Amino acid sequence: MRTLSKRQKKLLDEWYKKHGKDLTIFVEIDKIDEFDIFDELVRINDHETIVQNINRYLSDKVSKNMYGR
Repeated sequence: MRTLSKRQKKLLDEWYKKHGKDLTIFVEIDKIDEFDIFDELVRINDHETIVQNINRYLSDKVSKNMYGR
């Protein structure tokens, strides 16, 4: 599967609740020190675009919270 699974999204949602206030709209997980769930996300469903999919998912969450979309 080349997209994030429901389980991965749930983990990201939980992580976002704790750390989301510190994010900007342009998320780059490789530059986030406290992004401690990456190995678990990879274990669940590794694919070649996982980093980009995580960045986009979190960026969308930030945008939705900032602009209500």
